Amino acid sequence: MRRAVPAILLLLATLASPLVAAQEGPEELRMSVAEGTGPEVGSPFSPADTVLSGEGVTPGGAFLRSLILPGWGHAVTGNEHRGAMYAVVQSGAGWMLFKSLARRREAARFRDLEFGAARDRAIASGVTAPDTILQRANRDPRVELWNERVDTRSQQVEDWTALGIFLVLLGATDAFVAAHLMDRPEPLTIDVRPGAIGGWEFRLEVVPRRLRGER
Repeated sequence: MRRAVPAILLLLATLASPLVAAQEGPEELRMSVAEGTGPEVGSPFSPADTVLSGEGVTPGGAFLRSLILPGWGHAVTGNEHRGAMYAVVQSGAGWMLFKSLARRREAARFRDLEFGAARDRAIASGVTAPDTILQRANRDPRVELWNERVDTRSQQVEDWTALGIFLVLLGATDAFVAAHLMDRPEPLTIDVRPGAIGGWEFRLEVVPRRLRGER
């Protein structure tokens, strides 16, 4: 798992760079905004409205939102339940990382206490050479036990860090895909209702997800 951390960080950097570029609009749009002739605030293409309401969010924007706040990218693409799931899972990984850090600090504190006690015992036994005192203290069984526990806690910290980064990347990638699928048609839906002149009517619909709230 220790080797996974650099690989995940490299993957994050690789994915983030093109997505940041994807946030930028065409050159003509950027020039029109700079000249004051671009879309007005409040229009359907307003950058302010896009940031605040999530309308017209790009896949890159959904990706970056999920990197900033778990579930945000899913929320603006209409996938609140999946966003909540990622928020809970990533928060759980963050909590376990916090606890692992606290346990490592506690183990290091007990290790230092045992080391000090072992050093005092070596001095009390008549040892005066500093190197010999340190060697005896480091070889003390209790100090070695707490050193092993510190190493174990450090491994847990690395594991939870790697898992947390993986979950953040997974959630952001899922939000990226969800934003791509916003305009894709949903599967056929069948609407059954009473007919105007008796009987029943069957209606088949294919509605893009963006238009579902306008029906």
